[in-house]
Amino acid sequence: MHDFIETFLREEGFPIIPIEGSPAFMFGFMNGDLRWKVLANADEDDRILTFLSYMPDPVPEARLAAVAERMMRINMRLSIGHFELDFDDGEARFRTAIDLTGTEPTHALVKQLLSANLRATAHHLPAIERAAGVEERPLWEQ
Repeated sequence: MHDFIETFLREEGFPIIPIEGSPAFMFGFMNGDLRWKVLANADEDDRILTFLSYMPDPVPEARLAAVAERMMRINMRLSIGHFELDFDDGEARFRTAIDLTGTEPTHALVKQLLSANLRATAHHLPAIERAAGVEERPLWEQ
């Protein structure tokens, strides 16, 4: 599965960076003025493929509750994936995953999973950043 995901990401044109000692790859993504990092993890043992889109900056401690509320309100409307927030370090991310037990990944299936992740992140990231108190920044400062 690891080799399949690496080939898929390269074919899709993502400049991937292998995560040493891990079945994962990292790459940057940009949509308009928004930028974020994406982790693709192929867990061979559990046969789970996960995409995680990481918000550009940690959420300030004083804004954790506001961001958590915003994420939960967004999550209620999502059919695929969900937002997560680590209250210990302020890390915020969007997760999509699929259990591939008993089947092999296909290019179309993985593309749908990744596309759902990137679309949801691009659509909701501005609202989450507003809840975090992030001011709009020019692209060159991101």
